[in-house]
This record gives sequence, C-alpha cells and structure tokens, in this order.
Amino acid sequence: MPLTWGREAYFHLRGSVGPRLPARGTGINATEAAVPRYLDLPAGRIAHVAKDASPPPDFVYARDAAAGNPARAGINRLLVRQALRLPGKDYDRLCAISEACGEEARKAAKALVGYGKRLDPASEAFDFFGSRVERGEAVEETRPVDASDKERGLDSIRPARASADFGIGSLHHHPWLPAWETVPDWTRQFARACVDAGADVFVGLAPLYFRGQNYIKASPYSAVSGISYSIRTATRPGTMPGSGKA
Repeated sequence: MPLTWGREAYFHLRGSVGPRLPARGTGINATEAAVPRYLDLPAGRIAHVAKDASPPPDFVYARDAAAGNPARAGINRLLVRQALRLPGKDYDRLCAISEACGEEARKAAKALVGYGKRLDPASEAFDFFGSRVERGEAVEETRPVDASDKERGLDSIRPARASADFGIGSLHHHPWLPAWETVPDWTRQFARACVDAGADVFVGLAPLYFRGQNYIKASPYSAVSGISYSIRTATRPGTMPGSGKA
C-alpha cells in the first residue's frame, strides 16, 4: 500500500511491520516524520532522511498540531508547486476560465471555514487548481520549493550525519520535465543543499527513467556521491521514454 494514500496507509504499514522495518520519512506527525532513521552495519552506521514531493493531496502529509488543527500522521513533505507567468492576453484568458469553472467561488467558500490559504489579495497572482499564476512578459514555468519544508529537511540531515558514518538524503517526486530524462533544476538545487548539509549521497526516486549519476563533491566513503536516480522497472515496454534501455 503506497504511503501516498494517506494516514490509513501509514497505520497499515506501522501495524504490519512495526519496528522490524523503520519507515523512513513517515510519522505520527510532521516532527516524527522528519526524524532520521538509522541502520547499523558491521562497516558503520548509516543515517537516512527521506522527503516526498510527489505531489499527492495535502492530507497524505504529516502535520503537527497547531492553530486548532490536530496533528496528522503521514509522510515528510517537501512542498513544490507549479508557478506560471503568463503574458497579458493569456493571463486574462486563464482568469476567465478560472472564474467560469467556479474555482474562485470554491476558494472563497473554503476560506470562510478556514480551509486552505488564499494568496495575497494585493497581488494579481491567483491559484488555478494548485498552480500559482501571475502576469509576466512571456510564458514561464518554475517549481519553487517551500523554504520551511526545505530547511526542515536540512535540519534533519545535519545532526544525523554527525552521529553516523554515512548519510543519505532522498526525495520521492513526480514533478518531471517534459523530457523525463532531464533532471529538473529545483531537484538539483535541493540535492546540492542536502550534500552541503552533510549527506554523502542523494537519491531521487520515482522517475520512470534511469538518469544516471551526477557528482556534486568528492566523498571519502563512496564514489557515488551526489545525485543518483533509481531505476523503476518499466512493466509495459515501449510506453515510457527509453523503456527497456536502462
């Protein structure tokens, strides 16, 4: 059962395997989900900090209790949202589509009961089904990483690496580029930040394409230092870019 199915999946995993398989990047709340997990081997101790930027719905992510909201079990979030800049006519057209779809009325109704956070009313930016849209000179897409989620991950890596012989940072994510074999810039930047915080290796999970290995800095522990993307076997040959060639 994938943990991206939410709290039920988390409790199913916890009940099934218990302490036999410490689940990385999961917890009864956000604080516990950010806690590093360790594996002690004859050759030394390995520390692992795992985060997720799939992006699934918000309810699958762990949350600490705050402002009247109870704690929520789930996975360790790295929030990455699509942001679009659109020139005049394109921007105006998408505004009209958003209004025609009822998205603005839906957001207003949610705001009345404290569900969701509206964008700054002084800004022309608006949320279109999860993507931030604002005016620009040309069409441009970015994937900004939430600063607090990023820092939470780095704050976990620093002490974990100090108490282990080898440190791993990992990220499960699905916001890919149209060319799947290309590593997104935001992923490279997060990987570099993890290595700078002490990780000896950074592993990206989920892209259905082998992206090879990229080196950020030398490591005395392993030649595989930097970004290493995993292979997920393509069960339907020919349906994925490069499937069957990895």
